[in-house]
Amino acid sequence: MKPGDIFRELTNRFCRQAGFTPRVVFEGDEIETIRGLVMAGLGVTFISHLMVRSAPYLAAQPVSILPIAEPRCRRHLGLAWRTTHYLSQAAQQFRAFVIQYFQQLEQERP
Repeated sequence: MKPGDIFRELTNRFCRQAGFTPRVVFEGDEIETIRGLVMAGLGVTFISHLMVRSAPYLAAQPVSILPIAEPRCRRHLGLAWRTTHYLSQAAQQFRAFVIQYFQQLEQERP
């Protein structure tokens, strides 16, 4: 990602925690562009467990996906809604799905 992007800042922080500063040569805004650069052998990238899980085609590509044991690379996501406003049935179901999905994902992590 480009400088200023929250994921770029997060990646830089993870690298500092591991004791190095990445040497960035290529930058991209879209996961497909970044994946193409990696597949072309032009570098490495961080990709979330969620992205790997939700994009099974990544496992079929000629790339290696390696879990990072240390440092623990985590980010926090939030889900917010107004309790004083009507929440449609669809929104309630979506909220319940997201909460359940991420609880399950957290339990599956090594």
